[in-house]
Amino acid sequence: MSELLWKAAPTMTEEYFSGNGFFTKVEDTKTSELTTGATDKTWLKFTLLWTWPGPITKLYGGPAEIPPRLGIRAIPYGSIKVDYQKAFALAWERLKKINGGNVFAGSISMYWVLSPECKEPLYHFQTELGNLITVGAYSGEVKS
Repeated sequence: MSELLWKAAPTMTEEYFSGNGFFTKVEDTKTSELTTGATDKTWLKFTLLWTWPGPITKLYGGPAEIPPRLGIRAIPYGSIKVDYQKAFALAWERLKKINGGNVFAGSISMYWVLSPECKEPLYHFQTELGNLITVGAYSGEVKS
């Protein structure tokens, strides 16, 4: 895939994974999956390995063609203002204020729901107690 095509393709979803299923710091991130829109019927999934300090990311797998998920809006290339590391810091700060758990569990995802009420893409952080914290990828607004 040419670099020009990579930069022109809209992001559909980003998902971040730790080595053990729990996050206490952003450095617990070991892999991520980025999906981009290819056609109306196909998305491309890329898998990245993360190493710290850095982060330094390395393409590990992909592109793999996958079927699109319904209800997800395309995120124009270069439009994200709050990156993953900043979103993690904001969500962690909120987690400590609400006493809603001690760690983030599962994976951390970012996508834009295809709904008029959803004004921007959101990072989704779930705690081990089931509480959800979202961070706006444009505004940095934190909700729990």
